[in-house]
Amino acid sequence: MLIVRNRTCGSAIALAAVAFGACKSRAPGPAPAQSASMAACASTITSASGLPATARLGAVIAACPVCDWSTILAWSKAPEAGGPPLRDLDIALKACKVFCNGTADGEFHAGLEDARGPQAPRTPWRYLQRNCPSLFIGDQAAMRYVGAPWLAVSKIAQSAEALSAEAPLEFPVPLWSSQGTGLLLPTVPVAATDGQVTGPVLTITLAELQTGEAPSAMLRKGVITLHGDYPGAVLADDAVIQPANAPPPTLVAPIGLLASRFANVAGHLPDATLAVFVDAGLANWPVAMKLRSRWRTLAANEGNALQINVADGTWQLDPRSPPVPIPAATSITARVAALRAAHPEFGQAAVVLRYGASSTVGDLVDWVVALAPTQWTAEAAPTK
Repeated sequence: MLIVRNRTCGSAIALAAVAFGACKSRAPGPAPAQSASMAACASTITSASGLPATARLGAVIAACPVCDWSTILAWSKAPEAGGPPLRDLDIALKACKVFCNGTADGEFHAGLEDARGPQAPRTPWRYLQRNCPSLFIGDQAAMRYVGAPWLAVSKIAQSAEALSAEAPLEFPVPLWSSQGTGLLLPTVPVAATDGQVTGPVLTITLAELQTGEAPSAMLRKGVITLHGDYPGAVLADDAVIQPANAPPPTLVAPIGLLASRFANVAGHLPDATLAVFVDAGLANWPVAMKLRSRWRTLAANEGNALQINVADGTWQLDPRSPPVPIPAATSITARVAALRAAHPEFGQAAVVLRYGASSTVGDLVDWVVALAPTQWTAEAAPTK
């Protein structure tokens, strides 16, 4: 556990002073008229833990208008994609008093135009943090989150409303390494998920395995506490086990990872969940959720599971019967719907996905989301 405090005044008590304008090394807080519009901020911080994980931080930011967050959070969108013109963004940032000196202003804007787009890097914000380190709450470990959302968290944490909130706010943070980078996970509808990623996490890449605890943050009285050591320690492939009475891990695997690599690792675990992204939440803040359908390694004698051959588009309920082609359609969801309409015996309690040599984790997840089984597993398709 890492306690993250504001570094301008050096302590949680001094941070309270920042909120009330007693710390002279920072710019003054919001004007009284702006504070009057933040009457719901403290109550939202208190109640936001009852919201879905992807909605918590966004709800607090919306209820705590310390700055023009709608403009600042949309910084990565080009104007033609609905983002703010640079002039509007500059006005919002300067009104928020984020530039502590001319160098910070110049370096931030110098690379801003090239940094906007669908895969926008957070380079301008790193320049800002380098020049104005007290702007973002946290030590070096927390700086992986530097960006517009973390600016909002830092500013709100220093507000009188946050300091007066009666209950702490726990919110998920992205699965980013200490360098501030993360894996591109499959994206699914919110309805296909079952809460935020918590507890033990096993990250699977082609090169290595890592095991650690899923990260989260707690905002309480102006102090942000970080939990979790993601991505954790490197683990040998032959060391993947699930200890007795230990909670099932969440598997983190990039969308393009070969299904064979994923299944070879996951096959050592009797039970697990899979981390995914959802089409919701805060921009530039990709919170991982758990796929509702659980991974379960089936016993060798379990023959009642639905068999889907991802490689050749066939299915069978009885391994002794010949495979049946899945109806052609424009999407996997449509194919599954047509299959269920034609075959009432088509169940969804357990599914075995048989993958080909080029199948990926993304391919597996597409089928799992369409089938919505309670549990699923994957194995190599038989060679012909």
